[in-house]
Amino acid sequence: MTVRALVSTLPLLRGAFQWFFGMLLAISLIAFFLVINAMQLSSPGTAQRILSRAVADLTEIDALLPTIQADLAEAAQTGEEETVTVPHFPLAVELPREEAATISDADLRALLLSETAEAIYKEGMSVWALADPEAEQNIDVISPEGGVHRGLGA
Repeated sequence: MTVRALVSTLPLLRGAFQWFFGMLLAISLIAFFLVINAMQLSSPGTAQRILSRAVADLTEIDALLPTIQADLAEAAQTGEEETVTVPHFPLAVELPREEAATISDADLRALLLSETAEAIYKEGMSVWALADPEAEQNIDVISPEGGVHRGLGA
């Protein structure tokens, strides 16, 4: 290769390197922002707020809250144990009997959502199945549900 041919390819190489490093910078910035976003979303406070909203939708707690409140107050009055398990809720949440008899709807809703969100954050979505020991999950390995089951580590 002659010097003249080498000199004529230098601008072409320079342009290729500029594009390469520009794309490398763009990909690095995208990866950086995705990692930062994932860290922020999975932080305990943010994740539990998101999980609380999801639990409220999944359990339809707003529709069931009057029934839960009435049955909880009745269980607190008739029971003799120190703690009362919240009825009609998919996760076992225990309250002291005195508190169960006097808790307001808003406080009960907040307590149920925060306890459930904390349990899901710590233990994963399997807390729904663990709350009902008679529940049986037959999930095919090769199915969308099986992929989610394996992917989430449940």
